[in-house]
Amino acid sequence: MSDDYILSCDNLVRRFGSFTAVGGITFGVRPGTIHAVIGPNGAGKTTFFNLLTKFLPCSEGNIRFKGQDITGLTAEEVANLGLVRTFQISAIFPSLTLLDNIRIALHQRIGGTTAFWRSGRTMERLDARATELLDMVGLADRAKDTAGQLSYGRKRALELATALALDPEMLLMDEPMAGMGSEEIDRISELIKTISQDRTILMVEHNLSVVSALADDITVLAQGRLLAQGNYAAVSSDPAVIEAYIGKVDD
Repeated sequence: MSDDYILSCDNLVRRFGSFTAVGGITFGVRPGTIHAVIGPNGAGKTTFFNLLTKFLPCSEGNIRFKGQDITGLTAEEVANLGLVRTFQISAIFPSLTLLDNIRIALHQRIGGTTAFWRSGRTMERLDARATELLDMVGLADRAKDTAGQLSYGRKRALELATALALDPEMLLMDEPMAGMGSEEIDRISELIKTISQDRTILMVEHNLSVVSALADDITVLAQGRLLAQGNYAAVSSDPAVIEAYIGKVDD
């Protein structure tokens, strides 16, 4: 793939026994864009996403980030390079305060260990940045609240703040709108627009209204293979994409 892509893969394959879940996908994400991966149920989106983020090893092919081959690296190693993901199910510490959730992520970014719990002074030095991140996602007034008390949408906002605490150059988001009501979707959509101003975003998303509003580029998968790529107007009018979503229409 061209060096113009911040993240790319060539002929990416993942097999589970005799079943091919991802079959030879080649694609790239342009820096500074919001790129969406969509497809009907069973299209292989989650497996593909897990391959890119190193939560699954690939059977064949390679993955590059900022020109570096990351195929053999771990999820932690690629996160340290600036490639950070969120999860479909919110991944926070529900019994801790919002501030402590952000502090932990910040401490991880600077290479801390669990020994930080012994030093309140160490944690206090992180408060200014933690408060700034909470303010960015609209949660500064809840800093001392327990994370488990938040609504689902606000938990996702907190998860985004913890991901941003790792200072990623590229953020990969697994179905950020899953389980949300319309008001929460609007709030998180605006947040994604804001954080995309100085980083690249790749997201798997089922909500096509969100995709049409946010995505610069779209990759469509079906049955583990690349079906179409382009902007929303192009892929939404592609006959193969229409057939994959609603079935073949007889003349």
